[in-house]
Amino acid sequence: MRRIAEGYTASLNFLAERPVYDHDLGFLIINSFLKGYEATGNEEYKRIALAAADTLATLFNPTVGTILSWPRHVKDYGGHNTIMDNMINLELLFWADAIKSGKRNEESGERSLYDMAVRHAETTMKNHFREDGSCYHVAVYDTLDGHFIKGVTHQGYADEQMLRDLSTDRYQSRNKNCAFLLHSTGHHPAGSEIDASIIYADYYYIEALLRLKHMQ
Repeated sequence: MRRIAEGYTASLNFLAERPVYDHDLGFLIINSFLKGYEATGNEEYKRIALAAADTLATLFNPTVGTILSWPRHVKDYGGHNTIMDNMINLELLFWADAIKSGKRNEESGERSLYDMAVRHAETTMKNHFREDGSCYHVAVYDTLDGHFIKGVTHQGYADEQMLRDLSTDRYQSRNKNCAFLLHSTGHHPAGSEIDASIIYADYYYIEALLRLKHMQ
């Protein structure tokens, strides 16, 4: 099993070596090289994870205050798009900053990875949530002056009121199959996973219901 894990991990080496292609570096690196380093102490895993953190940091826009999502689609989507999922990437930046903090020259004025992660989180808290506590899939910012333009979804059917609709008979699976929800969607514009049972859709639906119950 270790050999298989090492093989899968090694197949991701390229992520830290090429210009950034996607914001999902944290998702991929944390669960491979970072966990591998924690388990084995392999210094090469540590090197690659640190390099990946630096690569992810190139997507940070200080004017906006967040990490850009989908850099390859900037022209398609317009503006500076930040997906909520980007919050999961911050763990990689915090970890890398802790490793590098002893070596960073504080007088150089270098922007730390820690500062980027905190700024991203603060900007997200300010703009990504609706008044009822729910959040948008994507926050769109003006690239030049950084102001928040709108909240949207790029992969779902609509931008709004989702939890209420999912709790109707139209979307409740009940005894039809083993899922909680019917008609889940992975990526509507791309035609991927349409009208399917999706485990992460069920997970976040139940999580949202529990949080709503707690709020009430």
